[in-house]
Amino acid sequence: MDAKWNIGFLVAALVAGIAVTPAVRPLLRSRYLLAGGLIFAMLAAPDFVWQALHGWPNVAVFHHLQDAAWQNRALYWPLQAACTSVVLVPLWVGGIAWALRDTRLRAIGIAAVAVLVAQFVLGGKAYYPGGIYTFCFAAGAAAVSSTSALPATRQPLRRRAVVYCLAGAISLLISLPVLPAAALARFPVQKINYDLGEEIGWPSQVRLLARVYDGLPAKERTVATVIAANYGEAGAVDRYGASFGLPQVYSGANNYWFWGPPPATDTVAVAIGVDPALLHRWFSSVRAVAVYRNGLNVADDEEGTPIYVATGLRGTWVSAWPAFRDYS
Repeated sequence: MDAKWNIGFLVAALVAGIAVTPAVRPLLRSRYLLAGGLIFAMLAAPDFVWQALHGWPNVAVFHHLQDAAWQNRALYWPLQAACTSVVLVPLWVGGIAWALRDTRLRAIGIAAVAVLVAQFVLGGKAYYPGGIYTFCFAAGAAAVSSTSALPATRQPLRRRAVVYCLAGAISLLISLPVLPAAALARFPVQKINYDLGEEIGWPSQVRLLARVYDGLPAKERTVATVIAANYGEAGAVDRYGASFGLPQVYSGANNYWFWGPPPATDTVAVAIGVDPALLHRWFSSVRAVAVYRNGLNVADDEEGTPIYVATGLRGTWVSAWPAFRDYS
């Protein structure tokens, strides 16, 4: 809960699954469950206190995500099949069905269904319920292996296992960044999982920012800050910026906003991807000085992003910083 509130859906779904399953319903009266619940609450409490003190930013992000809810719903089930492999859909669906028939596992099977359906109804992104597939695939494998003791089924099971392994290998290419970066321009895996390209070119992106920063006149460089439009760009500078001599990066994206504003003495900004209209609003001079290209022809959120140098901060960062806040 301290990292992702998404886990709350699983907790609620498990409680619901236990409540409607007579065989395990006595667990709800267990002192161990009560003790675990208290530990859970204590571990989650600091985040809820912080959220309350800062105006519940998580809720604001969820509200913003609802702008894409219908698009997410339209793609949700096709992407469940695509990301887990169409060939493997019968395996995890069969695993859920097997769990629902087993009185010992029915509560977890119900929870799996509840998590998948809840994220669809709420318009969540397709990968939000991803963790539940750990159980679904394990249950599917157990269901398959439960029939392997029958001699007549051994040969078909071997063939099915080969197909499953091949499908798993293909899913690996879609789900994880195992392909060489340059290969993404030739193979259409980003059509399914666009995020595979989102860390490509980070070192070269930061190198370009450092070149712009180092190219500032000495007088400007001593009062210059680095501003990034999104958390990918900011994360790149966090990861590689020190090795290129860049100062701390600031961003208005999500939680990054709370780590600002920049120092009051910084009146110059090297900004990547920031809306030029926003920069013109708060700086007397804004000029585009570079455009980032990853050199691999790979599409991502940073490819073709302009870099600006903004000078002459109008007012103070304390007054300007609220305008840079961007929940997405």
